[in-house]
Amino acid sequence: VLTILLVYHLQFREIRQDEPEVLVMDKKTLRGIYFVFSLFIFVITINSGIMFQVIYPWFYEYELLVSIYTNIPYILAVYGLYRISKYINKISMLYAGLAFWGIAFILFAATGKSPVSFVLICTFMLAACGIFDFFWWSVMGNLFEYHKNPTTVFGICLSMNVLGVWVGGLIGNNMLNRGATKESLAFVGLGVVIISMLLVIPLVQKLAFMLGEYQFLFQLTRMSEDDENKTREKAARVLTRREQEIFEHLLEGYTNESISRKMFISENTLKTHNRHIYKKLNVKNKFELIDTWQ
Repeated sequence: VLTILLVYHLQFREIRQDEPEVLVMDKKTLRGIYFVFSLFIFVITINSGIMFQVIYPWFYEYELLVSIYTNIPYILAVYGLYRISKYINKISMLYAGLAFWGIAFILFAATGKSPVSFVLICTFMLAACGIFDFFWWSVMGNLFEYHKNPTTVFGICLSMNVLGVWVGGLIGNNMLNRGATKESLAFVGLGVVIISMLLVIPLVQKLAFMLGEYQFLFQLTRMSEDDENKTREKAARVLTRREQEIFEHLLEGYTNESISRKMFISENTLKTHNRHIYKKLNVKNKFELIDTWQ
């Protein structure tokens, strides 16, 4: 909580009185996105705390197996998503992760204490962790481009992640101290999954600008047609033909992923073009590029 309060007020530079305050999206919209996004991170990571404080200790007899196998499903899930993320629906990722959490807790309640049951539970459990971490870290990375101070985004999201794990650990320890059965603990985990499912709906609505083809609708229409044409003429004098094409896609609000797919180039190549465009137009990033146009 203290971290959230501190990072919210972090500033890398002073804003002069005569310097206009620039926001890509209005404050109300921004607060709504952060609230739902951080709440989702907090709720879903409660299960991670239960995992660390309840499920792992339950299989303490198989310490070697737990130590060796623990990170394998997580690494495979993150790497697999990295390879196929361009071809799958990001919302499907969320529902798959929630389903995996549910299966893990059902298996925890229904199976005995054996190496096989641990491998099954751990596989679904850590695959779910990998899916959610991949999702929220990638979304957070995209939000960096549309905020004057990315440290705020990073600090709040990471704080909510740690807070969720801590709260889950407290819940698990408290229930164990009260003599709760593993079935009761599994029921709590499933309850968290259900709450997370309910949060997916507003989450998708808030993040629709990033989960679809467009990153954000940048109100470019506010600029007069003459001003747009003059700016495009100026850009045409310094940009190559390829860069001009990318430049237009950037102004239309398309994601890097969408642009690379449309132009049949890798995202790394696209980022190189972006850097050249920003340098030639004397801006630091997409935020300043869009701000200049507005």
